[in-house]
Amino acid sequence: MAWAVPPECTKGDLNRAGKAVRSGEYTPEHVALINQWRASHAFPLNSFQVSLRQRAERVDPASFVAQRLKRFRSIQTKLDRFQKMPLTTMQDIGGCRAVVRRIEHVEELVDRYRNSGDFTVDHDYIKTPKWDGYRSVHLVGRYKSQSEAHRRWEGQSIEIQIRTVLQHIFSTAME
Repeated sequence: MAWAVPPECTKGDLNRAGKAVRSGEYTPEHVALINQWRASHAFPLNSFQVSLRQRAERVDPASFVAQRLKRFRSIQTKLDRFQKMPLTTMQDIGGCRAVVRRIEHVEELVDRYRNSGDFTVDHDYIKTPKWDGYRSVHLVGRYKSQSEAHRRWEGQSIEIQIRTVLQHIFSTAME
C-alpha cells in the first residue's frame, strides 16, 4: 500500500503549522507538514468509503458515493473561519458522501450509522438548514484498526455526508 501514508509528525508540529497558515506567515515546510497530514487520511478515508458504499447500496441500489481529501486552500479557509480550531481537531480533512434518491433513504442510512455506535451526527443540516439553503447530514467517525499494521491511523476523523440527489444538485450549484 504505497499510497497509505501514516501520520509522521506530532500533533504539536501540526497545530503550529496550522497557526502559521492562519497567520499568513507560513513556510514551504508548514505546507509540506499539512500536505503529509492530508495524505495520511487517505487510508482511513478509503476504508470509510468502502463501508459507506456497501451500506448505501443496501438502502438505495441507485445511490452513489464519492470521496475527497480537503485541499490545502480549503484547510486554510477553514482555519481562517474558525480562529480557535487547532488543525488536528479538523474533522473533515478526509470526507465522503452518499447521495440517495429519497429523504427516507437518508434517514435510514443515518440511522444505520447512528445505531452502530461508531459515528456521531456532527450537523443535521436537513432539520436545520444553513442560511444559504444547504441541506445534508454530516456524521463523524474515527478510524478503528482491525489489525496491528493499521494502528498508526487509529483515531483519525473522517466525515460522512448523506443527502438526496436534489440536495446534492443544490449543493453543487452553490459551490
